Amino acid sequence: MASPVTGLDFVAVPSTDWKRSRAFYVDTLELRPDETGDAEFWVGETCFGIYEPATYGMEFAPQKQAHLALHVEDIAAARAELEAKGIEFLGETSIRASATWRSSRIPTATT
Repeated sequence: MASPVTGLDFVAVPSTDWKRSRAFYVDTLELRPDETGDAEFWVGETCFGIYEPATYGMEFAPQKQAHLALHVEDIAAARAELEAKGIEFLGETSIRASATWRSSRIPTATT
């Protein structure tokens, strides 16, 4: 039997300061801002929404082990560009058969 799930509508990212977080994703990473949602931006066809848990009566908890795996065509060029913008990468780039990645510290209120 096929899954009834056909896609991913959005991902919610908690923050203590959604404006600061949005600035990182939209201004630094140059992701496409949503046309109608101030706290939303797009990665390809997936919408990312930034929310402040306190707004909904929840306590903010830093996301210590969650991560986003963003795709770029040229990881070396992307890394150099982001380092020039002040992003600190943790170690060397890892290359495997299915993926190439590198961890970084995200200077937002989501950490």
